[in-house]
Amino acid sequence: MRTLTLPEYKQLQHVHLTSADLAALVHRTPKQLAIAPAMDGSGYDLTANSWVGTLTTPNLALILAPKIPLPRLLFLLSYTLDPARWRDMPFNYESAPDVVEAIIPGFVHQVRRAIRTGLLQGYRHFDESLTVVRGRVDFPRQIRRHLGRMPPVEVTYDEFSEDIPENQLLKAAITALGRLELRSRTSRTSLRTLQSAFGRVSLRSFAPGQFPAIQFNRLTEHYRPAVQLARLILEATSFDLRHGTTRSSAFLVNMNTVFERFVTVALREALGTDDRSFPPQQRAPKLHLDTDDNVHLRPDLTWIHRGQRRFVGDVKYKRLTSAGYLHADLYQALAYAVATGLTDVTLVYPVSEAHDTTHTIDAVGKRIHVRTLDLQQDPEQILSRIARLATEIRQQALTQPNLPSAA
Repeated sequence: MRTLTLPEYKQLQHVHLTSADLAALVHRTPKQLAIAPAMDGSGYDLTANSWVGTLTTPNLALILAPKIPLPRLLFLLSYTLDPARWRDMPFNYESAPDVVEAIIPGFVHQVRRAIRTGLLQGYRHFDESLTVVRGRVDFPRQIRRHLGRMPPVEVTYDEFSEDIPENQLLKAAITALGRLELRSRTSRTSLRTLQSAFGRVSLRSFAPGQFPAIQFNRLTEHYRPAVQLARLILEATSFDLRHGTTRSSAFLVNMNTVFERFVTVALREALGTDDRSFPPQQRAPKLHLDTDDNVHLRPDLTWIHRGQRRFVGDVKYKRLTSAGYLHADLYQALAYAVATGLTDVTLVYPVSEAHDTTHTIDAVGKRIHVRTLDLQQDPEQILSRIARLATEIRQQALTQPNLPSAA
C-alpha cells in the first residue's frame, strides 16, 4: 500500500489516484480534504485543511499531519480529557507515524486502569416478550398486544449487568480501532486482548455526537478518562462498508475543535471554576445581538459569576477570513461585547496566526484583546501562558459594570 503525507493546510499536487481510491476519498471527505484535477491533467491536487489523522483507501494510506508537533497535539488531547492526570497518559509521543497509532497506547492504558478490578456493572431496564414470567408482567402491554393471551408474556425487569453504556462505549472504540489498518503489532495485540475482556458487552454502533449521557460519581470516576477517550475515538473513526468488507477507513480529528476544547478546559482549571460557571460553548446561556432575538451569537468562552456573564471570548485555531472582510474575527468579538454589555472581549489564537495586541474602540467603549499560545512550546510553558491569561481575564471580570443576569 502506498503512503503519502500531507501536512495541515498544505497541498500535494499531481497525485495519481486509481478510480477506487478516488471514489473512496470523494465519498469520505467532503469537509476534510479538497480534491481537484490537476491543471495539466496529470493526476489530482489534494489540499488539506484543519483535519488531521489518517485516511485509508484500497491502495493508499494518506496521513494528514498536524502543523504542530505530534507530541503537542497529544498533550492538548490528554489535558482536555483529564487535566489532573494528563502526565500519566502514556501516548506514543515519539515514534508513532500518525495520530491514531500514537493515541492507541494511551487508550489501552486508560481502559486497563478502568477495568483492573473488573468491568463496571449497573442495572439495565428491559421490556421484553418472553415465554416465561421474569420480573413483573406488564398487563396493559399484554392486553394491547395479545388481548390478554399468554404466552408470550410481556414483562418488565431490571438486570445487574456489565452490558451498560460505559462498557458499550469502550467496546465500540476498541472495535473501531481494531478495524483500522494498524502498522504496530503491539497495538493490534493489545486491542485483541482488550476485546476479549468485553465478551459479555453488546457491540453497539454510536453516531458521532449521539453518545449516551453518562453521569460519573465517586464509584465510577475511574472510568471517566477511558470513556472520554473512547468518545473522541468514535467521533474520529469511520468506515465505508461494501459487501461486508471494509474498503476504506478514516481516523480524523478537527484541530479547530481540539484547540477550542483545550483552551476552554485549561482556562476553567486556571480560573478554579467548573463547567457550570465556565461551560462549553453548546451549554452556555443563549446570547442575541438584537432585541427580537433573531441574531444568535455563540461565543466559545463564557464565564458566569454570581449569575452574571463576566467574560466572553473566542478561540481561533485559524484566523477567520470572509470575502470582503479583512477583520471578521474582530467584528465578531465586537458583536459579543455589544450584546453582553462587557467592556472587554478576548480572542485566543495560536502564535502562528496572530500577535498579542489590544484593539480599543473608543466610539463604543470596548476593548478587544488578542492573545496567543505558542503550541510549539513545552506543555508546562503552554500552561504557564494559560495561567497568565486567566489572571488577566479575572482582572477584567472584576472591573466590568453591573450587568443583567446571564439566564
